[in-house]
Amino acid sequence: MKELNIKSASLRGVRRFLGVLAILAAIAWLAGHLKELRLFDVLYFISFVLLGLVNLTDGFGQERTLVTYENGTLSVKWFYKFRAVRIKREQIESIGLKRFEVQIRIKGERPLNLSLDNFETAHKKEIYEFFIELCSSENIDLIRSFDRLTVES
Repeated sequence: MKELNIKSASLRGVRRFLGVLAILAAIAWLAGHLKELRLFDVLYFISFVLLGLVNLTDGFGQERTLVTYENGTLSVKWFYKFRAVRIKREQIESIGLKRFEVQIRIKGERPLNLSLDNFETAHKKEIYEFFIELCSSENIDLIRSFDRLTVES
């Protein structure tokens, strides 16, 4: 089994900041409405506290990118997607590596475009190495296109 697991430190920092901000906003809302507390005010407070807690924890795995290849199935859980996309080996036409994107071409479907904009250089290198190794071991066409230079392997 091959696995690529990347956690974004910068995204984690932003999420923690938003979590604290949401909890503080909930407390301020509740403090401002204590004189005349209605059901809506309590629901608003609870929902913002829950939102803050989700952001403080690893809520829904949004700061994690996980790509695995096991038993002929490629599973891609990119940090901005809620659920993993599972693609069987037979469905993959080719994998394209670009400067800011990985493109997985699937037979009979639209290509799966995975943005690399928010990754650090070291993480981009890990992603490129993972897909290059996957393509070479599974005989998948690899298309590299960085800027004007296009090299197919």
